Amino acid sequence: MRVIGNLNTDLLIRGADALPLWGQEVIGREHRFFPSGQAGYLALGLAALGTPVSVVGVVGDDAEGLRIVGALRESGADVDGIDLLSGEQTGLTVALVRADGERAFASSLGCSARLTAGIIRDATRRTPGRGTVALVGLFMTSGVDLDEAREYLASHRRDGGFTVVDTGWDPAGWTAGTLAKVRDLLAEVDLFLPNLDEAEAITGETSPEAAIEALRTLCPGSIVVKCGSDGSVAWHDGAMLRHGAFATRVVDAVGAGDAFDAGLLSALHRGLAMDAALTFAHAAASIYVSRASDRHPTRDEVVRLLAENQSGTTEDGDIQ
Repeated sequence: MRVIGNLNTDLLIRGADALPLWGQEVIGREHRFFPSGQAGYLALGLAALGTPVSVVGVVGDDAEGLRIVGALRESGADVDGIDLLSGEQTGLTVALVRADGERAFASSLGCSARLTAGIIRDATRRTPGRGTVALVGLFMTSGVDLDEAREYLASHRRDGGFTVVDTGWDPAGWTAGTLAKVRDLLAEVDLFLPNLDEAEAITGETSPEAAIEALRTLCPGSIVVKCGSDGSVAWHDGAMLRHGAFATRVVDAVGAGDAFDAGLLSALHRGLAMDAALTFAHAAASIYVSRASDRHPTRDEVVRLLAENQSGTTEDGDIQ
């Protein structure tokens, strides 16, 4: 499986009760650094679950960039598709995390803005394969034009590959031009993984079911709308699937959607049916958000949680 997208460092400040006003300050309880970006979180999640994954992206040749590449390599991910850009600064996101796990972000893209369709094509040649390609964090890689991203996905599909997209949130406010390009891009997507806010921005619909109905006119593949603590709603093979989230104490929701994506893609890679894969994804995300460190769960940990909830998995991938 190939993951393409933004790689950066997250500085998480946990326990802040409110966002600061200009000229003011708030105090958090603790802070931690994590190798991240949507591509980073997704790749680390897949690797922890035992799913072979290669990563395509760019980092600077600074300490942060080397740390990200080292963490991905140590996880077992193939990092041959990551370019170290000489003299460039690796991106940084600062996240303030409330006591209930909700978060707000401020980001400096750094050299993630230097990722281009040409770099992606070159890296793809170094990491060949016709399997699944996941394109994530589109708005954190501003050098990749959405029309070029659409053509890349179309080419991969023509070669027999499977395409996955998680756009992430558009910090520029989802302009009319951006929405038109995103809607065009969805024509080349086999599995679309927005959260509810993103689905609403693209369709104008406030409920996941209504958003899916609108997205079905744009996307020929499966659609999963992630709804946080309200679970998920999916469209797959002509059926609407609804899943609740696992009850858990949320420590930190930063990267929760990426952990869900990793669980879903790993389960589908192992041959689980979509309904079972969604249950597996919710279990993986539940474990992830409950941890302050060592957050990405292993497959054994997810299967154990499923068994504890009387929804274990058999070897052939069916839900018991």
